[in-house]
Amino acid sequence: MNKELIEFSDQIRDFVSECDLVTKSTIHSINSLNTDIERQETRIHDFLNRINSKKQFNENLGRAIHELDAFLTLCDTIENDKLNIRSGPKGSVAEYIKKLDYLKSVDKYPWYKELKLTRNKKNEPNIQVSFAKHEELIRKGENFICFEFQNILKHNCNREQMKYFIEFLMEKFDLNKPSETFVPNTTIRKLELICSWFLQRELMYELYDDKNPYKN
Repeated sequence: MNKELIEFSDQIRDFVSECDLVTKSTIHSINSLNTDIERQETRIHDFLNRINSKKQFNENLGRAIHELDAFLTLCDTIENDKLNIRSGPKGSVAEYIKKLDYLKSVDKYPWYKELKLTRNKKNEPNIQVSFAKHEELIRKGENFICFEFQNILKHNCNREQMKYFIEFLMEKFDLNKPSETFVPNTTIRKLELICSWFLQRELMYELYDDKNPYKN
């Protein structure tokens, strides 16, 4: 009986030892598997980051191309309108102001002033000089509008009336025509349009400028 108990005890001991080995092996395998999973998660995370970075880059590139395309289109339009702006508001003042506003919209692209590239032809001015000409064109257009304002008043008012009407527009800028006003309705609307345009740019003082180079 004792012999059988001893044998049974030995069998149990062997079984426990085997179970312990299996358990340790299983734990080691699980730990190894967890390590592999963590490594794969890191790789997947890095891969997703690269995808997102590439996606962001493509979006930024798309926006940059769109902005550059819009800028070049604007430059082409400005080039086409250059002669019209230099010749002054021969027809509609509203259309001329619209062209000036479009010309001014180049300021939406602040980076254009920092470009240092040169033109293809050796004798052509660099881009910086072209930008200076662009600013000069804007200023010339503003002077023409200022002259148009003064010219309208000159042909509708005497000197004393002109002073009164300028003060009326400057101080009140009331869209309702007062009964004592001597200037026609259509002319008032044109003057108000010009005043509104200058007010938006805080350049109303220009309307007083007697040294406007485009005055008769």
